[in-house]
Amino acid sequence: MAYARLSSALFFFLSIVLILTSDKGFSKLFVGLCVTLVIALLFNQAFIARKIRHESSLVQADVFFMMAYFGVLVWSWAADIFGIHEIGRLPNSNYANYVNNALALITLGISAFALGFNLWNSVKSSELYNTSNRDWRAIGFLLFYLGFTLILLYAMYYGREAFTGRYTGSEVGNLAVRTTYLLQGIFVKLGIVLIYLTEHDRSRWIPRSKVPSVIVLGILLMYLILGDRSEFANTAIVVLFAYSYSFKRITLPIIIAGIVGFIFLSSAVRVARIQDHRSIEKIWEAITSGGEKVSVESGLENVSSSGLLTLTALATVPEKFDYFHGRLKLNELLGIIPFGRKIITIKHDNKNEVSTSSWLTWYVLGPNSATGVGTNIVVDLYLDFGFVGVSVGMLMIGLIVGYVQKKINIEGSWSTLIAYCYFAGTLTIMPRYAILTFIRGLIWPLVFIWIIKKFIKKRPVN
Repeated sequence: MAYARLSSALFFFLSIVLILTSDKGFSKLFVGLCVTLVIALLFNQAFIARKIRHESSLVQADVFFMMAYFGVLVWSWAADIFGIHEIGRLPNSNYANYVNNALALITLGISAFALGFNLWNSVKSSELYNTSNRDWRAIGFLLFYLGFTLILLYAMYYGREAFTGRYTGSEVGNLAVRTTYLLQGIFVKLGIVLIYLTEHDRSRWIPRSKVPSVIVLGILLMYLILGDRSEFANTAIVVLFAYSYSFKRITLPIIIAGIVGFIFLSSAVRVARIQDHRSIEKIWEAITSGGEKVSVESGLENVSSSGLLTLTALATVPEKFDYFHGRLKLNELLGIIPFGRKIITIKHDNKNEVSTSSWLTWYVLGPNSATGVGTNIVVDLYLDFGFVGVSVGMLMIGLIVGYVQKKINIEGSWSTLIAYCYFAGTLTIMPRYAILTFIRGLIWPLVFIWIIKKFIKKRPVN
């Protein structure tokens, strides 16, 4: 217990030292120090999970978030330092002046998260949640098949346009279409979590409810055909966490194989989704004839490309533009409320200040770009609140995740465990998104769980 707090505090202190000593420029020695510190921090967190918290598997929200953070924000530099792949020419020659600062900031962010998480650190107790609750199970099937029905409607009617033309994102069609797509994701994920948790049996590899398991695999395949890699990853991780808590322990080799497989598949989907129409055949064609564009290396390059936006942020703020002091969060805050952006309209002095992604797209690609550059969690916090914002924001995320983990370990709460499995998916993909994605991924399942609890009889925890 003490080791977890003290070691993470030491890493956080070292990251502050790196921030204070980082100079403008691109020093491979300095970048190497940052990369090494992040890798050591990741291994330390895995050690804490297995040896301090006594978790039976590394399928843990903190470990998965930190691995994703490494892939998005650190991989490009690690590959360059270790001679795996050269970083090559930066998008802007001026960016070389900010590499040291960017890596120090990235290191600060992940160390702040680890510190926040480990402040709540707790030893894993026996599994306390009541798996015999038939009401939860019945509602799980209801939610799952409702979500399945919605995605069938989307695929057969509403989402027809999503299967043709170039990929432009998952939000195609009118409000009804987008709402259908949003709700199916929530219902499917909550449903499969409830089904698996209520079938808890450590002696089984395959869940008893085989039909929902087959259906969820079909839904995942549909996400790939649509080209929606984020929803695929989100749902797959939710299923993984629910399975890990309910059935056989998932070993490290399986986890690594799954990550490598997803990265490879992600590169194939990226190629296939720009065809005239999208199908499983197009994905297979990309796999068999995609060349260098379809590989683990290509997939990693694509995943880590948004990490380079950290250089853009540091090169422009506060030297060319002042910090936004939360203005880029106002519109995203409304997105937490269902239809919030339709009900309330916020007027901005600059229409490109709707979000960090929109502002970065305007700055990098121009005001008339048909595509976006995206964002990442460090950039999202930095543009609004600077170095302090990254530190405090990541610390708060760590505190929230650590608190939920502690609630599970100590209390074995049904609602907490369901929410944990659900937002583990959001948390894992969040390094490539804005911080409020995390809040939405936590609040929405909690609201649905609260509604469910109002309609079922509470059962005591054993």
